[in-house]
Amino acid sequence: MAGWIKIHREITEHWIFQDAEKFKWWIDLLIMASHEEYKALVNGDLRCLKRGQLTVSLSFLSLRWGRSKEKVLNFLRLLESDHMIERKADRKSTTITICNYESYQDVPEQTPTAN
Repeated sequence: MAGWIKIHREITEHWIFQDAEKFKWWIDLLIMASHEEYKALVNGDLRCLKRGQLTVSLSFLSLRWGRSKEKVLNFLRLLESDHMIERKADRKSTTITICNYESYQDVPEQTPTAN
């Protein structure tokens, strides 16, 4: 996985920064989110993921983060309740949309400087 994400210094004032584990998980979701629209084959289904979305299973996140599915689900619900993500789950996977992804991750166009 190549590339980078932007993190504003104000993150240190956010509640998620106060819990190292939850902060790590949040950053991991940002890193896994698509930086551009693309099509993905998920469990045999073709899905179009938009910028700022990822499709995962609770099992995948549970293994990745070393925590129970219940703890992972509670974390995702917490993010949802704070309008940080939107979550759409089906029997096979969960599509997570990072709210305001564009406003945080867009790279502003730089104006050319005169020499």
